[in-house]
Amino acid sequence: MSRSMYYYSHAKDDEEVVAKLMDLAGTYPNRGFETYYGKIRMADRLQ
Repeated sequence: MSRSMYYYSHAKDDEEVVAKLMDLAGTYPNRGFETYYGKIRMADRLQ
């Protein structure tokens, strides 16, 4: 791993997205990431 990768810190907070993904994974455990991603995109588009 390069030194720049080791010291890199994320600028944005992904807590909201992670929470939505965990909720969808609990609701639809047999679906894949693409389904969860599509559901989150559609929900954000409808608001």
